[in-house]
Amino acid sequence: MSVHAIAASKGKFSKNYKNTRLEVVLNDLCKRYDYQLLVDKEDIDMDKPITASFKKATPGAVLRKVLDKDLTYKVKKGTISINKKPLPPKVITSPATTPSSVEENDSLKLTIWNDTIFSITCKTITREVKPQTSPAATGQKKGNKDEPQPDDWKGHHIQAVAGVAYADLGYSLRDNDNNKVGRSHGSVAGIAQLQYAYFFNTNWGLSAGVGFSHYTGYGKLNHTKLFPGQTDSDGESYTHVALTRNWKERQAAYMVDIPIELQFRYPMTPDVGIYAGVGMKAGLIIASDYRLKNGALEHQGQYPGWGLTLQEMKGHDFYTEQIGTDFATDKQPLNLKLPAIGVLADIGLAIKLNDQLNLLVGAFFNYTCNSVKPAEQTEMGWQQTAYTGAETYRNHDFMNQYAGEVASEYVKAVRPWEVGLKIGIDWRHKEKQKTPPKEYIRLQVCDTTLTLQQRIDTVYKPKPQAVREIVRLMEASVIWYDLDSSIPKLQPADILDKIAAVLIENPKQKIQINGHASKEGTALHNKRLSEARAQAIYDLLLQKGVKPEQMTAKGFGVDKSYQEGEHEIALDRRVEIIPVNE
Repeated sequence: MSVHAIAASKGKFSKNYKNTRLEVVLNDLCKRYDYQLLVDKEDIDMDKPITASFKKATPGAVLRKVLDKDLTYKVKKGTISINKKPLPPKVITSPATTPSSVEENDSLKLTIWNDTIFSITCKTITREVKPQTSPAATGQKKGNKDEPQPDDWKGHHIQAVAGVAYADLGYSLRDNDNNKVGRSHGSVAGIAQLQYAYFFNTNWGLSAGVGFSHYTGYGKLNHTKLFPGQTDSDGESYTHVALTRNWKERQAAYMVDIPIELQFRYPMTPDVGIYAGVGMKAGLIIASDYRLKNGALEHQGQYPGWGLTLQEMKGHDFYTEQIGTDFATDKQPLNLKLPAIGVLADIGLAIKLNDQLNLLVGAFFNYTCNSVKPAEQTEMGWQQTAYTGAETYRNHDFMNQYAGEVASEYVKAVRPWEVGLKIGIDWRHKEKQKTPPKEYIRLQVCDTTLTLQQRIDTVYKPKPQAVREIVRLMEASVIWYDLDSSIPKLQPADILDKIAAVLIENPKQKIQINGHASKEGTALHNKRLSEARAQAIYDLLLQKGVKPEQMTAKGFGVDKSYQEGEHEIALDRRVEIIPVNE
C-alpha cells in the first residue's frame, strides 16, 4: 500500500504547531499513522523549533515542510526513515608501482601503467530485524524440533454437534403382579447441541451448554382386563371383559437439555486426538404426545351364574372396536413430568482442520435417572375421546377415559435414554498473538567500484644528428666573458642562432647551460656571476624561440676549470652548452 493509500485509509494529518520541537512533530506524525521513526539523532537537530499549520496533510507533505534540505526521508513498511543526503562518491587512485609494458624506438619511449581507481559510494539503509522463533512462540513443546507438536487445547472452546441415535422412552408394560402384558421399543431420533468448554490444560476441561433431544417409544399391548360387578341392559350381573389385541401406540417426547460435562482429550498425533466426556444434564420436556397406530379391543361378558361368556352381541354392548375406525388416531397430549435429570457420556476422535477448528466424530449415550411418567396415573380404560360412529351402542361408563399406555397402571416408570453417533466441530478461541513492535537497524552500505585506468608516460628521444650538431657547434666556439662581466662575447657571433635553430627543429632535445667564472673575486661573487652568465644565455635562447622546458641554466662558480691541466685564467670565464640525451 502506498503512502497516500495509507493516509487515505487512516485520515489526513491536521495540527497546529508554534515553536514546537521537531521531535514532537515527528512523534505526533508517527502516532497518527502507527509508523515507527527511524533516525540517527546525530544527523538531525531534534530541538529545531517548528511553527507550522497542517490541515489534512499527507505524511510526505508534513516531512517536506519540517525537514531541512540536506535531509531525505522515506515512508515505507510502517516506518519513517530520515537520513542525510548521500555524499558524492569518493574516488581514490592507487598508482601502479610497476609498468605493465614498455614500448621503445629510436624517437620515443612509451611506458604504460595500469593505475587502480576505487570509487566508493556509501548510503544509509534501514532493515527490519526478524525476531527469532522459539517453541513457546509457535506453541510447540520442547523436543525434536523437526517433529510436529500437538496443539495445546488450553483455553476457550465453542462446540456444536448433531447426531442420530436410537432413542427409547424407557418403559415396560407389566401388570401389578409384574407380569409382562406387552412389548415396547424405541426408534431413530436426532439430537443437536451447542456448548461452551474451557480447558484448564491440554487434557482436561469443563463444558456447559444447551441442546435438543427427541425420544420415541412404541408399545404393543396384548392383555385381558376384567371389570367385575357390572349390570347389563337386562339388569343381570356380569363381569365385563376387555381384550386388547396388538394394541399399538406411539409416544414421543421433545426435550431441551442443559448438559454439564467433564471433558478429556489426549493427543495421539499432531492432528488427531481422543476425546471423552462424562457428566449430567437436566432435560426440560417442551412437548410430548401419543398416537394410536393399530389394534383392536373386544368387549365380552362373563355370566358366572349361567356359566356363559357372551360376545359380538351389540344389543348387550359386546362387540369389537378397531383403531382407526372406532378409535381416533389423532395426536393426544402425554403430559410427561418435569424435569428429566440424567447422566451422559461420549467418546470419539478430534481431528484437526486448522489452528482453530477440530472435527469431532464419536458415539454418545444419555440416560434419564428419574421417572418422567405423568403424575396422574389412570387405570387402563377405553372411553373414547372422539366420536367414531360407535356411540350408538356404546355403554361403558364404568371405564376410565383413555389417556395412553404410559399413563396406565401397566407402566411403572418412564426413563428416556438414547445411544448413537454424532459429528460436530470444536472452535477454539486463540488469542491473537500480540505482534511485537518491529525492530529496525540502520546500516551504512558502501559499494566499491574498481576500475583500471591506463596511464602512458611518453619520453621523446632527441634525434642523434641534433646532438651531434650542438656538440660540433660548441666545439667550434665556446661563449666567453670578460672579467666580472655577464655579457657574452660571441665567437662566432651566430653560434646561438644556430643552436636555437637546432633546438627549434628538435623540440624534444634538451640542453644544460653551465656558467663558470675565474678565480678572481670571492667564491660567493663568482657563484652569482656564473649563474648570471648562464641565465644570460638562457634568456637569449628564449628570445630566439627555444622553449623553456628544453633548457636548464646552472652556475658552477670556479668549480670547473677550462681544460684542466692547461689552465688559463681568462678561459675560465665561459658558458658551456651541453646536450642532454635522456
